[in-house]
Amino acid sequence: PPPHPLVVGRLALWVFFSVPACAEFYTFVTNEKVKKMGTMCWLCLAILSLEMLVWVKFLPGQFPHLKEHPPVVVWSWIVFLVVSVVWSICFFWYIKSKDK
Repeated sequence: PPPHPLVVGRLALWVFFSVPACAEFYTFVTNEKVKKMGTMCWLCLAILSLEMLVWVKFLPGQFPHLKEHPPVVVWSWIVFLVVSVVWSICFFWYIKSKDK
């Protein structure tokens, strides 16, 4: 990363926010008594979403030397993501139905 103080500070904040957020998410996923994600987990999700939106906003024309990806690469990623999402939904649905 660039050595600018804002970038280093942002990364340091991510380190300190992500540790409790990961712990809260792990507790939410593994403990059946916990029904809600913790505050730090939601905060990290909100910050990540905001950073992604800013990144997408300023992306066009940022890297003119890069060419578009070939369609086979784009479709491979789309298929991979769809299969991953469908598998995750089926897997966790099966676990919940098995526990009942």
